[in-house]
Amino acid sequence: MSSHRGEDPSADDEFYRSQQFLEKHRSVIDELVDDDGKVDYRRLEETLGGKEKEVDQFIRELHLARAAIAMRRKALVTYAASLALADPTNPYAALRRFVESQVHQLEDAEAVATELTERLTQVELKGRRWRDSDKSVATRQERFRAQVSPPKIDGDTEIRYLMTSSGEILHVLPPAEDEPLQLAQDE
Repeated sequence: MSSHRGEDPSADDEFYRSQQFLEKHRSVIDELVDDDGKVDYRRLEETLGGKEKEVDQFIRELHLARAAIAMRRKALVTYAASLALADPTNPYAALRRFVESQVHQLEDAEAVATELTERLTQVELKGRRWRDSDKSVATRQERFRAQVSPPKIDGDTEIRYLMTSSGEILHVLPPAEDEPLQLAQDE
């Protein structure tokens, strides 16, 4: 979707950057699996960026890619609906033509994100036999799997942002059952 048709160019840019990120890292696990079917956690960390800070950046990019896909899906539906409204003689045909022309990109990106996530969450990590205890490797593996897993979101949960009159963007946090509404600054 190009921005000249009324979509948000920054959302499009994020979607395309996400596609590139996902394609680049799609086969990262396949390249690292040893003969025993496991991946040395040091080699994985090195491949994902080398330092803990870069591995954290990889994880953030993975989550951003998922968010960009979700935003693209919403934008696609919204724009298709606007096209349908613009063609009063046959709104369904206008909607269908547009969706058919765009949906394959979205489906491809979702498939790559799902595939990468599954591989990252199912990888069996290993360490050095004489140096790393099974417990430390298991703890590292559990932490890594939790980090790369998609967030567990209730179907009714909505992410909300609020812009103040000064231009500051605040993230509206959903309250717990017994807590008042909270605002968190977006950094």
